[in-house]
Formats: sequence, C-alpha cells, structure tokens
Amino acid sequence: MYRAPCRPYNNRLFEPGGSGLLHNCGPHPSKPVYLDHDPKLKGLSLSYKYSQQEFPELREIFAGWGILHVLLDNESTPQAMLAAFRHMAETLAPDVVGIPVCFVDDTWQDADVTALYWEMRKISDQYATNMRWLS
Repeated sequence: MYRAPCRPYNNRLFEPGGSGLLHNCGPHPSKPVYLDHDPKLKGLSLSYKYSQQEFPELREIFAGWGILHVLLDNESTPQAMLAAFRHMAETLAPDVVGIPVCFVDDTWQDADVTALYWEMRKISDQYATNMRWLS
C-alpha cells in the first residue's frame, strides 16, 4: 500500500528541495521502503510513544546520515520527557541524530521550562560525545 500511493507523492514533494522529512507517528510497517524514495529521505518526524520500540531498526535504516525528529507529545511531565530523551539517545547513538521536540503548554512556568532545558542539555552533551560523526 505504501509503495503505490505514498512514495510517488512524496517523491514529487521532495524533488524541488532535494529531499525532506517524512512524518509518521508510528508504528512503521513501511520502514523497509523508506529508503526507496527519489530523492532519498533525510529522516523522519515521529512520536516517541508510537515509535520507541522500533528505534533499533530505524537506527539501522538511517545510520550515518539520517535524523529523527522525536515528538515528545505524549510525555507530559519533565521526568517523562527526560526519560524518553535518555532512552532515545541510548538507543540511537552512535549512528543517528535524534532531536527531541518537547511539548509544553501555558501551565508551565518559565523556571520549569528553563530547568527542563538544562536537564535536556546534560543528556544532549553526553549523546553528542557518543556520536560517530561523519568527517
């Protein structure tokens, strides 16, 4: 089903810019054909909740070149976001860059957002140290 309607449509969208990201919250039954796009995908935007079990396979697919925008859209507390980011970093490193996208609302105080940033930064620093960066 994915090959027939989705891939040709995505290819037409990606062609003018040379590539792009595909959004699929998860799960990823079509992951074996993600690389069949022309032009090749740059990565995925996905939901941590629905994709975390597939991180090892996605790491193999995107190793060395792809990125994942990992939406922390179901992790409503700082502790849940930090745990998700830590798991993501441990699972994707050293091969795939994962960028956490945190969802906060107007119930968060500025100090809460700042504290989350600094805790995420600690994980990011360790994650970056463990990456296998291309030269």
